[in-house]
Amino acid sequence: MSDVIKAFRPIQKEKDIEIILDLAADLPTMYWDRSKITQVIQNLLGNALKFTPHGGRVSVAVRLKGDFIEFQVSDNGIGIPKEHVEQIFDRFFQVDSSPTRQYGGSGLGLSFTREIVHAHNGMVFVESKEGVGSIFLTLLPQGEMKQEGEGH
Repeated sequence: MSDVIKAFRPIQKEKDIEIILDLAADLPTMYWDRSKITQVIQNLLGNALKFTPHGGRVSVAVRLKGDFIEFQVSDNGIGIPKEHVEQIFDRFFQVDSSPTRQYGGSGLGLSFTREIVHAHNGMVFVESKEGVGSIFLTLLPQGEMKQEGEGH
């Protein structure tokens, strides 16, 4: 996890954003596709940093929640307007799609995030309030992934 955060240090320093990392000590060994889950965290952290203003704060927490590992990425950024929260995981969706939009990106990161999480039998949710910030919550089951066609 710290490697993922280190990759974003230039953006963090440029925008003077505080990143708070909270890793639970009791996490079990996880049998996920490491590169794919790393991509999920990169997408969520990258968005949090992109949409958090200079001097803001981003938190990343990883905790054990029952049979799941919970990844939470929260920020005190611009937030998502209520009418767009349901669409935020759609391919190519951008809250601001005008030609003069302030924030770059293709609108694919959150769509890929949802696909990866679902492929790992997990769930991803967002809570957001415009002008206050966003919380992205990802729940991934513990244990080994069953491949399609394996036993129940």
